[in-house]
Amino acid sequence: MKYWYMQFDTGAWLKDPKLSMCLPATRGIWIDAIAAMHEDARSGALSGTPCQLARVLRCSESALMDAIADLRSTGAGDVTERHGIVTLVNRRMNREAKDREGNRLRQSRHRGNGNKPPPVTEESQPSIYMSEIKDPPKSPRKPGGGRRLSRLEKKRIAEGRCPGCGKDERYCECKE
Repeated sequence: MKYWYMQFDTGAWLKDPKLSMCLPATRGIWIDAIAAMHEDARSGALSGTPCQLARVLRCSESALMDAIADLRSTGAGDVTERHGIVTLVNRRMNREAKDREGNRLRQSRHRGNGNKPPPVTEESQPSIYMSEIKDPPKSPRKPGGGRRLSRLEKKRIAEGRCPGCGKDERYCECKE
């Protein structure tokens, strides 16, 4: 997802002692690098030849090489150089990118889109089959009424009383 904004903690920027030891030109190049890393999928890493990085970071190659030496000596950013390719890494952005990727993988596994682990036990067979299920008992109806009985009427019937008046059925005169 492309974000048009970037959260920037000015307090962390101003209070970082390693970054404060850098030259002002280095800090300017570093903030351009952070912005480029944000635009490039927020991965926290930026790689290229010194010429390519100088174009992306809007500075000369000599200023870039001075900034790289300054970042290395102060430890403000992780800088690696292999086979003529320079990689600048912002540790915080890189950590957040790894966290996002881990969350994405965890959520896809949870949703069933990832590789499912093998089942721990074999699938069990149902203990009851549809042919063994009996029809549910029908609710008692008031004799001749055709409507459902209320809770009170059901209780009275269960206790052996008349559903209408509540008297003992042996002595009831209401013919309910």
